Amino acid sequence: MARLNSELTFEERIKSQKIKRKKTLIVKLSIIFSVFALLAIYFLSPISRVSNSHIEGTRYYSKNQILRIAGLNERESLYTISDREIKAKLDNSPLLGGNSNVVITPFGMKITVDERYPVLHSIVNDKYYFDDGSEISDELLSSSDVDVGTFLNENIHQVVDINLIPNSTNIPKKAYKTIGYILSSLSKDNRALISYIGYEKSSNSLLVYYKSNNLNGFIKYVCCLNSSIYKDALKNILNEEYIQEREQYVTKNNMQPIIEGETKFYTWDVVIEENSNKYIIRFIDKKEMPNG
Repeated sequence: MARLNSELTFEERIKSQKIKRKKTLIVKLSIIFSVFALLAIYFLSPISRVSNSHIEGTRYYSKNQILRIAGLNERESLYTISDREIKAKLDNSPLLGGNSNVVITPFGMKITVDERYPVLHSIVNDKYYFDDGSEISDELLSSSDVDVGTFLNENIHQVVDINLIPNSTNIPKKAYKTIGYILSSLSKDNRALISYIGYEKSSNSLLVYYKSNNLNGFIKYVCCLNSSIYKDALKNILNEEYIQEREQYVTKNNMQPIIEGETKFYTWDVVIEENSNKYIIRFIDKKEMPNG
């Protein structure tokens, strides 16, 4: 009897082991199937495709335009493209700075460019200039490339007039870069309000001129660029609200204009101070017309 029980127990152990092996096999197959299913979902989903891209460093170019310049299709797999080839195509574009960076991972692509965009028009020589100070050539403006010639001609009307030729003699490179940043930070409507700008080298000041609709003359701001806080603060000052405020100030205080030739200027030094992470703005009446 004990022997029979022993044999039955042995048989049961065999059956139990078979069941365990079967369950283990099922679990392994399930895991393998799940892995393949996840891989299939991954490769079929947008996360593994060029559409899953993040673009940095642009002002006017759209994501689709950058991908087009790079020769990419949004439906392409991230595993079939080359970061070196993409970088070479981007660096070859005359409007992308020549120093792009491309990072491709299984979970997306990041492209960083240094877009050159039109920011100024000189009323002295009727030439347009990029944000880096270089002149926009007629060759670029007439380019048949939709992302060069067409792009420039569509955006060139958003520039601001300047009453000198922007070069290192007239504007130091650092000041020019700051001016370009300030102007490009303004909305299209706020840029359109500016009649023209100038630069006073002796005081490192940006001169902003507005043709007043309510006064006989120009509103003029003299903004010293020596303080770094101006870069972010000025974009909040150069707008219609502050123009109207200055017009009201002139009327209320019977402010007398500075006259140069036959043109009247209502001029203020714009002083910006930072206190507790807030900007304090002061307009100081200017009595003399600086050389600008």
